[in-house]
Amino acid sequence: QFGAWTFGPGHGFARIMRWNVEKPPERMPSGDVEAIFSIMDNEFTRSMWNYPFRLTYRLILREKELHFNIGVYNPSKEHTFSFNLLLHTYFKVPDVRRCQITGLHGCTFIDK
Repeated sequence: QFGAWTFGPGHGFARIMRWNVEKPPERMPSGDVEAIFSIMDNEFTRSMWNYPFRLTYRLILREKELHFNIGVYNPSKEHTFSFNLLLHTYFKVPDVRRCQITGLHGCTFIDK
């Protein structure tokens, strides 16, 4: 959740939850390192947001790139839900003008 949220902690609950290690960091034949983490609904999350869900976070670290994939799964056959992802990072980079973000073409986003 971006900004103030009346139902729970600022920026939502995922950032303060203990994530499960689905796949520990593993070096692939290509030299890349991949890891997968997940969280799912529990009593804590349902006290703020009463929906079943599962969230996976897959990271791939390459020599000069970081790739990640986030999956949001709704196991309910009766209820749909909306969600927000707040993806802010704090990478120390030598020259921000040489950084690129790809894959957002056509997406709505807020750039502060």
